[in-house]
Amino acid sequence: MSDPWANGRLDRDNPVHQRLVDDPHYHQLAGIPRASLWAPLSEVCSAGEIELLAAVRRWADNGSAGMLYLGAWPDPLARFRAITGGLVRGEVDARLRTLRQLREAQDEAASCSVLVIPNLSLADAPDKITRQVVGDLLVSRAMRAKPTIAAVESLEQIRLAYGATPAQYLRDNYTVLMGGS
Repeated sequence: MSDPWANGRLDRDNPVHQRLVDDPHYHQLAGIPRASLWAPLSEVCSAGEIELLAAVRRWADNGSAGMLYLGAWPDPLARFRAITGGLVRGEVDARLRTLRQLREAQDEAASCSVLVIPNLSLADAPDKITRQVVGDLLVSRAMRAKPTIAAVESLEQIRLAYGATPAQYLRDNYTVLMGGS
């Protein structure tokens, strides 16, 4: 296990940071490995991404329902774990949940401040219940000013899996970051 204090992301004198290290509840609730609580965002995110994430509490005020990672990104799970850890470290109730977890526990996922979904689009079209759950979840979170961060391979894949309206909703209401190949 790595030393949580070694990289300087956490401050020993900060009681919130001390609780993050001492209490396993935080990383378990966030759905990330413990070490993600102090993982440096700069190792997996660009300066632009970090700047956007620092403003997460103001996204809704600026008309954004969240952030959409579109296309291929290097090691997306490591990126999303670090993002979730960075948000939790900044005292944001952020939770990393897969599409399957959302379907099984949608009420729990809907309650957090920032929901992080690493696999919103899948190769196989989701069933009708999953389509409805995801669509309702994204819209209801935006209505309550609770941002969502999600990764999708393409908006065309979203259109085919969920329909034209959800694809258009993501395009129009999310800050879209384009990945490389």
